[in-house]
Amino acid sequence: MKQNTLVALLIITLIANIILGFELYSALHPSVIGLPGKNTSSNNEIQSNTSLYSFSFKIEMNLHIEKEGKYLIQIKPTNLKQLSIIIYFSNGHIVQLSLNNTQATVHLNKHESNVTIFIYGESFTKLSQNQILKDINLTITRISNNN
Repeated sequence: MKQNTLVALLIITLIANIILGFELYSALHPSVIGLPGKNTSSNNEIQSNTSLYSFSFKIEMNLHIEKEGKYLIQIKPTNLKQLSIIIYFSNGHIVQLSLNNTQATVHLNKHESNVTIFIYGESFTKLSQNQILKDINLTITRISNNN
């Protein structure tokens, strides 16, 4: 009687291990669940409704600094997926802004300064250069004197 019980437990254990092993294999290696029939077709196209429009341009301008001091350069972008701005000042200062880094401080002297701005990124809609500049919302604000 004991031998029959041990054999039965051994068989039940083996069957349970086979089932659990198959379940584990299925979970780690997913397979095709169904195949299309004779008169069916499969469409594997992945369609996306989002189109991205890349842009890049350069702006040169004169910036008149009335008072020497520390200035906050800030952007508040809207409608843009990706954005990078590099601002070169004639006195050698360089400021880099992006969607993750939207502000920087820089010390500017009282004078006319030639500024070159490189702007590049991606938007969800096709925008003109003027609209991109509006969506970037670049501001320069004096925050302290002579520091």
